[in-house]
Amino acid sequence: MVTLDDVKNALNIDFTDQDQYLTTLLNGAVHKAEIWTGRNYTIDTISTYEPMPEDVQKAVIQDVASDYANRDNFGVDGADSTANNASIYTYRQNSTNPMF
Repeated sequence: MVTLDDVKNALNIDFTDQDQYLTTLLNGAVHKAEIWTGRNYTIDTISTYEPMPEDVQKAVIQDVASDYANRDNFGVDGADSTANNASIYTYRQNSTNPMF
C-alpha cells in the first residue's frame, strides 16, 4: 500500500503543511485504482483483499503527483491527461474485468 511518506518522498516534500491535502489526494487515487481494477487493496479484513502490486503503487503515486502539480489548474481540460492515461493503462492491466 502507498503511504503518505511514499508520496512525499516521490514529490521531494519534506514539510508537513500539505499533509492533509496529500492524504486526500492519496485516498482518492487509491480509490480510483480499486474502481478501475475491481480489486480491494485497502480492507485487509475482507476475503477479497490483496496486496497492491508495485506497478499499481507507482500509478497511484503518479496520480497523486499529477493532481498535486495541477492543483491550480483544477478542471482545465488536458491539464493532467498524460499522467492519467499512464495510470489508467496500468489499472487496466491489473483489472479483474476486461475493458475494451
